[in-house]
Amino acid sequence: MTATDAPETRRKISEETIEALERRIGIPVRRAMHPHVVVASEDSIRHFANGIGQDDPIYCDPDYGRTSPWGSVIAPPLYFSAIGIREPVEWTREQAEAMSGGDPLAGVGQYMIRESWTFYRPVQPGVTMMQRQALHRVEPRRSESDRRISLRVTHYTTHLTEDGSVYAATERTFHHADRHAEGAGGAKEAPPLDPPLYDAEAMAAIDACYAAETQRGAKPRHIGDVSVGDSIGTIVRGPLTVTDIMGYHVGIGWGGFGVPPTRLAWKARQRMPKLFVPNAQGVPDTVQRCHWEDDWARSLGQPLAYDYGAMRSNWTTALIRNWMGDSGWLWKFESKIRRFNHRGDTTWISGTVTAVDAERRSVDVEIEGINQRGVQTCSASATILLPAAGETHPVIPQPQSA
Repeated sequence: MTATDAPETRRKISEETIEALERRIGIPVRRAMHPHVVVASEDSIRHFANGIGQDDPIYCDPDYGRTSPWGSVIAPPLYFSAIGIREPVEWTREQAEAMSGGDPLAGVGQYMIRESWTFYRPVQPGVTMMQRQALHRVEPRRSESDRRISLRVTHYTTHLTEDGSVYAATERTFHHADRHAEGAGGAKEAPPLDPPLYDAEAMAAIDACYAAETQRGAKPRHIGDVSVGDSIGTIVRGPLTVTDIMGYHVGIGWGGFGVPPTRLAWKARQRMPKLFVPNAQGVPDTVQRCHWEDDWARSLGQPLAYDYGAMRSNWTTALIRNWMGDSGWLWKFESKIRRFNHRGDTTWISGTVTAVDAERRSVDVEIEGINQRGVQTCSASATILLPAAGETHPVIPQPQSA
């Protein structure tokens, strides 16, 4: 049996799927799976930073962190993806019934297309984080040509400590579609795409951009120093390799499903059989291997293995971090994934100041990521808080309630 013949991958989105999801809107999620990180530490913060390709001392050097405005190392903004036990939940009988029957989207393809964050306080070593999560919105989309149904599903998560202190809140939207578009030939044919090739000149241009990347660090950027139209710089990430994908997993863990090795993988297969599909050798392996195995990616309609969209969100926050320095604060952030970023692709990320509010001490920026073909694959908008002259860091607005 080949991967594309595996019956467990052929689940279709139906009206029943939509109804099952809509019944779950607003019900807090319960999940027993242990997170990658429970208590923030200098090591796990550094591992996450390195996993997204950063070595900023505010994340990685405890001695440097102690002299910063925050008094310690702090975690990169999207570290919340790696940390947090699920908040204990008691369901009513009606809620338990709505949440029964397993995941309605098991066996259906999932692609993150948007994430929107508000950050209220830095994560520092010693903090134990929790997550409060619920399905927030379900948006069906029906094809006019063949009536296939795809979905946009949004989840809302609050990241907080046991005493109710909120550190961040996020909405993440995923596009869900059948993993295979069936027809006379079974799985749909991958769109043509020649793997990018780089000569010495192309690599020299990429290396030059890496070499030119600077971090503002301890030098404060004050609100009075910024004007509309200012560039916040350009960075490059890539060419994307399997090593980059594996490095990302070192920092973030395996995500919400969990795909551990050997005996733990066997145990995971008993719990979530639809997450494992036979490879070309007949060995059950995670469906997530589309991010590092070209043949499996092709069976899902992609020409090559591809990144996780959240990797580009992290790269974008690196540009912001480089520009604002230790005294700035990323308050609001929205990232949109426009196109796939395939193995071998290079992403050039640049941004511009679009608004300055001196009273609120905030700066709005717009950012885009362009690949080596000149195609925009991601974009982002952000609101950054900067101190006024004489201040060490800005005042961060706090949520009204958890």
